[in-house]
Amino acid sequence: MQKYREDFENICNLYLLDDDCYKTANDKFEMQKLAVDLAIIVPKEIEASKTTPLEHIFSHFSLPVVLKPKSSFVINKLDKKKFVSKAFSADELQSQLNALDEGESVCAQQNFIGKGVGIELLVKDGQVLFAFQHLRIHEPLHGGGSSYRKSVPLHKELLTASKKLMGALNYTGVAMVEFKLDFVTNTWVFIEINARFWGSLPLAIASGADFPFFLYLMLVEGKIDFNPNYKNGIYCRNISKDLAWLYQNLKADRSDPYLETRPLWKVVLEGSNLLFLKERYDTFTLDDPKPGFAEISSIFNKLLIIVSNNLSSIGLLRKLFRNNTAILDTNIKSVLFVCKGNICRSPFAHYYLRSVLSADIEVFSSGYFPTDGRPSPPEAIEAGQRLGIDLSAHRSILLNRNNIEKADVIFTFDEENYRTIAKRYPKARAKLFRLGSLDPNSPIVIKDPFGKKADYFYSTYQQIKKAIDVLKGITEL
Repeated sequence: MQKYREDFENICNLYLLDDDCYKTANDKFEMQKLAVDLAIIVPKEIEASKTTPLEHIFSHFSLPVVLKPKSSFVINKLDKKKFVSKAFSADELQSQLNALDEGESVCAQQNFIGKGVGIELLVKDGQVLFAFQHLRIHEPLHGGGSSYRKSVPLHKELLTASKKLMGALNYTGVAMVEFKLDFVTNTWVFIEINARFWGSLPLAIASGADFPFFLYLMLVEGKIDFNPNYKNGIYCRNISKDLAWLYQNLKADRSDPYLETRPLWKVVLEGSNLLFLKERYDTFTLDDPKPGFAEISSIFNKLLIIVSNNLSSIGLLRKLFRNNTAILDTNIKSVLFVCKGNICRSPFAHYYLRSVLSADIEVFSSGYFPTDGRPSPPEAIEAGQRLGIDLSAHRSILLNRNNIEKADVIFTFDEENYRTIAKRYPKARAKLFRLGSLDPNSPIVIKDPFGKKADYFYSTYQQIKKAIDVLKGITEL
């Protein structure tokens, strides 16, 4: 939208940053340089690429090393997000550098141990009109977006640093300035700016800092005077993310100083926040409860999938699933394979079955990930070649009702695939099967190899091949 702002502005009034401001705020390298120029404390850092010797990095700081991309997205690859990562060993660091594109640079930073703090701002022409602060209570063990946070009073030094940045950028709009704060030594470092609305926004709103409404008042009605007060001590939880955090925190090594763990007794005591009416939720609100119910439904479905994936290896369930395949019509004329993205499992099954069939059988594959035209990853192509299947020309196809209706039989690979199709196309359940249930000597669930190495793809493809060989044997394909 920023790139095509002139086209949009011919249609309607649009909230976007000034172009010069955006170019700096969206570039982590430029933001770090600006912070240094303003005498704001930042972690030790250097620019690194796939050709940078490890010795050069280790001459500046020790492990673990934080690698930050220049930007989370680039305009010509909007389907691929670049994430911040950490390397805890030399081999891990070298592997992450090797994975960079040619000519791509990242910011290599010294790891700073501390709690994540956000200063959230409403700004006009570089002047801060309203400020709010949150403290991360639960954040991923290696860092990242929080799942549980608390509204706290403004930290004077962090607020001062934030105001310097906003003034230098001549910023107009909303922003969240992120810091790491060590409460033991009372030291801190600037991390980055989120030049947009942020993930913990529900906490601000629940605490009386309604930034979307404030932005409207400033831009549309010209308001510049805002009551600076908000409620402190309010907690807000992202239920889905926090369940995952609770599991990871429970099994984590608490002796590791680099993990953002939390003592179990503190986690238990957090239950009092609900009793004292200090806890809120990202999706549950009294004036609009449907998103909350949708999230609970999503969590329940995910739990069902996890349970199904783990129970499917039990003998009784295996027998049930295999008995279901006994109703396969021996006069099948069309076969559809469906996985999530149609770039890993379903295309291999498609092309392998096609290679062993007579010409009068139609075989096709699709995925329900809402982007088509994607190629199979290099690891999939390599593994496919080892089994005589060429996936290099494959491009993903988005699943549609026509594909569902024309297929005589539909095969899925895991419980998410099965349940997604069964929910979207309930009339197709009679011809919907789990491919893995065909082979009595292999797991019923054929796990998604996306993101894994070529050997993992090869093992997955062998499992698919065995199931299809059984399919060919029990039908007249």
